[in-house]
Amino acid sequence: MAAMKLAVEHVRRMRGGAQAQLMRCDDEAYYIVKFQNNPQHLRILANEMLATRLAARLGLCVPQVEVVEVRPEIIAYTPDLVIQLGLGRKPCAAGKQFGSQFPGHPARLAVHDFLPDEQLRSVRNLSDFLGVLVFDKWTCNTNGRQAIFFSRPRRGSGRGRFYGGRFYRIEYYWVGSHSDRLYSDGLYSNDD
Repeated sequence: MAAMKLAVEHVRRMRGGAQAQLMRCDDEAYYIVKFQNNPQHLRILANEMLATRLAARLGLCVPQVEVVEVRPEIIAYTPDLVIQLGLGRKPCAAGKQFGSQFPGHPARLAVHDFLPDEQLRSVRNLSDFLGVLVFDKWTCNTNGRQAIFFSRPRRGSGRGRFYGGRFYRIEYYWVGSHSDRLYSDGLYSNDD
């Protein structure tokens, strides 16, 4: 079994309800770290770990996931490692956290969570969306299909343009949900 990753540097806060943080680890890779005391509950970490590893075993395009150790010292000396609450904030929890590997170096990689249709056609693994759809339905994932698109920028083009990169399916925290939203995308109907 691989050694647990150790967070060594905080990079930035990420968007989203779990209030994840981008962190560099001791293997020099970057991870989106979700903390045990996130506002969406501890169980989303287990859901994401299980579903992402299962999806990877099935050959789907998902990031590598790891347990990331975040020591109390890095939290104490990093003011941005906090969970924002309605009327305040609390420090992120120290200890073992969920980490989803970022697809490269954040300063050298263009990452998008949306692409216009004309750029979507240039995604090299676009056909993998079908496998992701089947997996989402099979696992009762009611979270909206969230994906990131990433590519290495062409020389002299800047970081903002997407050139024929790949996508990863991210966000599996609502796996196993049984709600009225289950087939709300119109592909299947749950109306009786």
